[in-house]
Amino acid sequence: MIEGKKASIMTDHSKVDTQKDNADDPTYIQTDGSSRSRLLLEINNAVVSNLDLQKLLQVVAECLHGALAQILSAALSLYNTETDQLLVHALALERSGDFLTEGIALPPTGTPGALAFTTQKVVLIEKLTVEEFPSDLVKRAVETGTTSICSVPLTIYERRLGVLSVGSTQEGAFSKDDAELLNEIGKQIAIAVNNALNHQKAKRERDRFELLLEVSKAVSVSLDLRKLLLTVSAILRNHIHHDFAGISLYDEEFKMFRLLALDNPTAEFLEESFLIPIEGTPEGLAFKARQTVLRGSLDFNEFPAHLILRENL
Repeated sequence: MIEGKKASIMTDHSKVDTQKDNADDPTYIQTDGSSRSRLLLEINNAVVSNLDLQKLLQVVAECLHGALAQILSAALSLYNTETDQLLVHALALERSGDFLTEGIALPPTGTPGALAFTTQKVVLIEKLTVEEFPSDLVKRAVETGTTSICSVPLTIYERRLGVLSVGSTQEGAFSKDDAELLNEIGKQIAIAVNNALNHQKAKRERDRFELLLEVSKAVSVSLDLRKLLLTVSAILRNHIHHDFAGISLYDEEFKMFRLLALDNPTAEFLEESFLIPIEGTPEGLAFKARQTVLRGSLDFNEFPAHLILRENL
């Protein structure tokens, strides 16, 4: 066990020495053996019947709050392998939104959640301070009144999935027994998260197969480029949001692309037969690199063609 001034890091079998005896706190609610078993059973029922992580966390948080009234916030953060970040996936209870929003990335260091994820151990914070966890997120948490936090890693089959964190406005709100109970709950939630992620993956693969099948059928029955584009664009819109779509072919005479088909163009934008330059456009980069070009927003320094600048895409 590693102990800091205000925080404790424990393994499954470690004992945590707290600086405050919660039994003397009249606002503290402790679970006995039967209550603990009943709570674990309730959470297990929620786990096995729920593939929606937001709904799952909501049910789990309500169960926890019923047993441990000092819990006022709960957050589920999942590890994104592509970005190598922990992203806040779901929030529950009244105080969670005070300093967190869904979709934000947790700093790699400087938060109890990040520490629980990297050490793969329960992190119990009796008094949250910016000095011990120097990050803007912790600063906001302290400013909005969060004092105690317990973060547990979510791991299954040695796969690191994320972190469950609960918070309270009471100093020393969570005892060593609470931390051990939350660790047990974390193991159950890890099973649910793993099931949900596998379900999402299977659904994405099924949707992708159905999309490719629909597009293949459309391609095989149409020789008219414009009709083909309209059909394919409509199919894609069910899976991928987009405002317009176009088909351009390289024009050898002009050394440019000629827009041969267009679906749902914006007002005063392109028109069919319009010539698109190769240099300074995403189309030109994709053509020359023979790779898909994906940008969250267009950088005019990267794509300086007058077409891009004029339309301010």
